[in-house]
Amino acid sequence: MSETKTTVQAIINPISGMGSKRKIPKMIQEMCQAKGYALTISFTQYPGHASELTHQALEEGVNIIIAVGGDGTVNEVARSMVHSEAILGIIPKGSGNGLARELHIPMDPRRALDLIAENHTSTIDCCQANGKVLPEPQANQAMHRAMRVLMLRLVKNLPTSLGEVRLPILKIRLRSTSATSQNLMNFW
Repeated sequence: MSETKTTVQAIINPISGMGSKRKIPKMIQEMCQAKGYALTISFTQYPGHASELTHQALEEGVNIIIAVGGDGTVNEVARSMVHSEAILGIIPKGSGNGLARELHIPMDPRRALDLIAENHTSTIDCCQANGKVLPEPQANQAMHRAMRVLMLRLVKNLPTSLGEVRLPILKIRLRSTSATSQNLMNFW
């Protein structure tokens, strides 16, 4: 009986963040060679290209997709992977790396790659709001930012004299939401 070889697609955004990504392809190649994985490496060339590369990789039956870049790159890849069986590996190389930080993925590329090599996986929820799929930590961050902005605007307009303070009841309406949580996205 023949064993199916694990296939890996690395999607690298060469212009994300400020650090060099020059050594990362070789690091990924070495890891895949050591594990016996088949590897394809692609570099994004324009906005939306990471999504296209992800869809193509999924059609080809790739098992692991490694996103190398910042939150934008990771989000493009992750959104394209919803409802797939593939696993997302993240090597954070952006300026913020919010999702990677939230998931406690090391900022050092070698250490992040070690997590992938060790098959360290976590499953997180994602949700859809206004037609955009967001991994749960990013959805929470976006909601917290919106609440902080609303509260700052309210506090800024409060009277400065002492006495009773009445705050209006906050009503938040999201247009065209489907806020159902889906436990379908696997992350390293």
